[in-house]
Amino acid sequence: MVARKGLRTVTDAPPRAVIYLRQSTSRDDSISLELQEIACRDYCDRMGYTVIDVRADPGVSGRTWSKRPDVQRAMAAVEEGSADVIVLWKWSRLSRSRKDWALAADRVDIAGGRIESATEPIDTATASGRFARGVMTEYAAFQSEQIGETWEEVRQRRLKLGLPASGRLPYGWQWIKGAGIEQHPDQAPVVVEMYRRYLAGDGSAVIAQWLN
Repeated sequence: MVARKGLRTVTDAPPRAVIYLRQSTSRDDSISLELQEIACRDYCDRMGYTVIDVRADPGVSGRTWSKRPDVQRAMAAVEEGSADVIVLWKWSRLSRSRKDWALAADRVDIAGGRIESATEPIDTATASGRFARGVMTEYAAFQSEQIGETWEEVRQRRLKLGLPASGRLPYGWQWIKGAGIEQHPDQAPVVVEMYRRYLAGDGSAVIAQWLN
């Protein structure tokens, strides 16, 4: 048994790992949770870790933090002492926010735990390793911001052209070439009646039944 200042007591028991998975909302970066978990479990086997839990936030942006309950639970496991390491598929799975990543890394360090990537292994016990991790997380934040800027440019362009910002017309409207957006002659009266019924006190279930 070995103890070092600022770290937990090291025992002969294998380190306990929590695997954290996050499936991206971006199609280009959306790797299935199953494939992520396989890679993380293989990594834990090679490292001699005991997997005690698997946490996942599917289809959630890496720029959010408070809206991801399972990343909170993974962090809590390390801070409470029930886990020693959080294993990720890639560093970007934890967060694409500079601030959130810095705060998470600090919280885990204070608790005496570690955060590791199964596919981007870096020795964060060294200064060069921590620098390399910083470069990876900074690149993840850059990618996220770049995607956001691109989508905002597209959205502003569509608004200037009088098109729906989301790229899809809502029910009750139609696109007429050369004329723009107009009410759909068959669907628009249905939307008006839905609002009338809602204002009269009908709930969503009653309105859905009427629509059916």
